[in-house]
Formats: sequence, C-alpha cells, structure tokens
Amino acid sequence: MNFARDSLVGMALVLHRLAGSGRPVSALAAEYDRFRVVKLQRHCPAEQGRTIVARAREAWPGSPST
Repeated sequence: MNFARDSLVGMALVLHRLAGSGRPVSALAAEYDRFRVVKLQRHCPAEQGRTIVARAREAWPGSPST
C-alpha cells in the first residue's frame, strides 16, 4: 500500500465488496488466485532506450507520448 490515488481506489473497491457481501476478507481473498509480483531490473544504456522509444513511436503513430 502507498498513499497514491491507485491504492485508495483499490481499498475503496475492497471495502465496497466487503460491505455488499457481508463476508470476511478471508472468504473474499479465497476466491482469487494467488500470485506474487516479481520485479527485475535490467541495465539499459541511454542510446538503447532512445531506440526503443523511437520504435514504439513508429509502431503506434498518433499515440499520446509523455
């Protein structure tokens, strides 16, 4: 959890589901598949990053870019 908007939306959805079902969190959690987040970090030289971004822009012309 963090203080970003996304975590607050997630918490609100869980609370809404709890209120609507009248069941405990453990019963709701049992309905979902278990998974874990794996974060990998790879070194990407700046030039390679620019090449990837250029290819993405070519592949999706007209898409908003930040």
